[in-house]
Amino acid sequence: EQCVLGEVFETGKSRNCKHVHMRGDGSKVHVDILLSPLKDDSGSVTHVVEAIRDVTDLIQAYEALQESEEKYRLLVENANEAIFVIQDGMLRFFNIKNIELIGYSKEELTSTPFINFVHPDDREVTLGRYLKRIRGEELPGVNVFRIIDKAGNIKWAEVNSVLISWEGRPAILNFLNDITERKKAEEALSESEQRYRNLIENAPDVIFTLASNGTITSLNPAFEKITGWPRSEWL
Repeated sequence: EQCVLGEVFETGKSRNCKHVHMRGDGSKVHVDILLSPLKDDSGSVTHVVEAIRDVTDLIQAYEALQESEEKYRLLVENANEAIFVIQDGMLRFFNIKNIELIGYSKEELTSTPFINFVHPDDREVTLGRYLKRIRGEELPGVNVFRIIDKAGNIKWAEVNSVLISWEGRPAILNFLNDITERKKAEEALSESEQRYRNLIENAPDVIFTLASNGTITSLNPAFEKITGWPRSEWL
């Protein structure tokens, strides 16, 4: 490491530096050194006073913090969820998943109120939940609403939100999953069930189901037309 002692003698100016020194047992110690010149009556430097402070614990804590922040950054940036922080109605922090999901640039996301990305029919409820949560009111953690990406596509989002402190002020930390495909599957299943129900209800033949003990558990309307018996008496 470069020693600045000669520089202080030459320039007559104080210097500060950080070095790694070796202890007697061979272990390393991080030190912060302040070098101050002592001058004679003519202004020439005759001595240099070195004040050495052990900052090993501080350096180790800083390195641990950096390592922790790096792990946190990798975790957030590679998450399958869109993670973002809302404060004062604006996005203060978000991972790359948000850009992939909604298609807007980083600049567009940070300069636009978050509610603008929400489907118009869901904005009132979504904004109301945000304001209640920012006031500290108890609300269900998970909410479902629709968002609109830059191309105008409507997507379903499931969001888990929690109140946090961001730079000393209240904010909302959100974990968002795109559940559009799940919603489509649910709608398709519901539509399929409706078609099945219509088919059974309008069939000309008697269709019924039996439990394992022989009890009739369901009957379609054709039963009454053919037998004249009310379905309620047989179920």
